[in-house]
Amino acid sequence: NGTVTVAPGELDIATVPALERDLDRVCGGGRFVDLRRLEFTDSAGIHLLERPRGRFGPEQLVIRRPNGAAGRALEVPGAVPPLGIAD
Repeated sequence: NGTVTVAPGELDIATVPALERDLDRVCGGGRFVDLRRLEFTDSAGIHLLERPRGRFGPEQLVIRRPNGAAGRALEVPGAVPPLGIAD
């Protein structure tokens, strides 16, 4: 069982590669992405959250819902397909 935690701050074109590497390094079990401390995400961050669905399957990737603007970005209809986002 692996855990990936996004550091407080932003998930954008500059920071997506680091999280993507972390996701790729986690092996076996489910992936848990904790976005509760995330303050901002742009389309690059949203796209990163959509990509693992094909690699891991929705049952193996759980995303902890961010608050504030980042959380609202994930609530935009069609922005992110259901990925197991947990409150």
